[in-house]
Amino acid sequence: MRRENDIIEWLTNYAKDNNIDVEFVHNRPDYACQAIPEYQMVIINLNWKNQKEIPFAIGHELGHIICKHNVSNYYQSFNSTSKMEHEADLFSIKLLLCYAVNTNQTLTNPYQFINQFGIPTKMYEDTKMIFKKLIN
Repeated sequence: MRRENDIIEWLTNYAKDNNIDVEFVHNRPDYACQAIPEYQMVIINLNWKNQKEIPFAIGHELGHIICKHNVSNYYQSFNSTSKMEHEADLFSIKLLLCYAVNTNQTLTNPYQFINQFGIPTKMYEDTKMIFKKLIN
């Protein structure tokens, strides 16, 4: 848990450096984290059902704000929603990779990276592509 706390602290500092407030809550395990771009704020459920994914979720929600996603249009189109979600996922992977590099983590391959940083396995191909560009 110590390492996850270090990552969460680093991500929180990243948010502060970008004028984004992070509010941590302890809600039901199925209560999803969320971004509120109009308030430059993210809400992170520390009781999320998959504890290992919390750093990825923080990066994902920060991605919505940094990428200037308009969440008021969120449910208007499946295509725009999917595009915003994918962009936030990619942002989170890159942010976690920055953390890993800045803290001298040993990164041997994308599979090890997604396991070490709680990145959902559905993101393996994207992680592989980003990993290859940034590490090799």
